[in-house]
Amino acid sequence: MPSPIDHRDHYHGYQVSLSCVQRGGLWKVAGITIVRSGTLTPLFPRRALPGQSPDADHAVQRGMGWARAVIDNLDPGRLVEAV
Repeated sequence: MPSPIDHRDHYHGYQVSLSCVQRGGLWKVAGITIVRSGTLTPLFPRRALPGQSPDADHAVQRGMGWARAVIDNLDPGRLVEAV
């Protein structure tokens, strides 16, 4: 798989954009941005995640898992509604 890999997804009213790069045979989440849908302002500056993954799919899943956890903690009302 060529490097870098860009991935975009939506989760509970937020747009997640992440980029993964391959270095030394391992994959790293090089940048991730979360933006509330309908706005242009990111919740925080684009950032890299620590750690490495054995393949691009795992890196994307790890990045999306982190983004979902951040979003879930920003929107506690959604968790109450889901119960």
